[in-house]
Amino acid sequence: MTTILLDTNIVLDIALERNPFYEESKKVLSKIISEQKTCCVTSSSVTDIYYITKKITSHERALNFLINLFSYVEILSVDKKIILAALTSGQTDFEDSVQKETARHHHIRTIVTRNKKDYQDADLQIFTPEEFCNPINE
Repeated sequence: MTTILLDTNIVLDIALERNPFYEESKKVLSKIISEQKTCCVTSSSVTDIYYITKKITSHERALNFLINLFSYVEILSVDKKIILAALTSGQTDFEDSVQKETARHHHIRTIVTRNKKDYQDADLQIFTPEEFCNPINE
């Protein structure tokens, strides 16, 4: 079964209904669920999602969003090995490096993100929401 890692920005688009990204990001999650694929976020992104959602909305809305999200989305652990790999990766965006190294550690080949340029890597499939929802060869 295919497993997809959602970058933090995709989840925040949904949580905060951020335009113009909300609809495409919501389609990503809907597609994953309808195709019965496994969907994941990293444990390190959960605190970011909570903090940013709470800051812009409220504690209660952030909690409710996350509780609902985790009925569909798995949480991947981030440990010392992953953090050290991210720190020594040479990538300038540490958060994206943690996402990439977590995917590798958990043998996940697909990441959906709006920051595709930060994930240039030959051994992973990186899609924008539009590319993921509207593949050319489908």
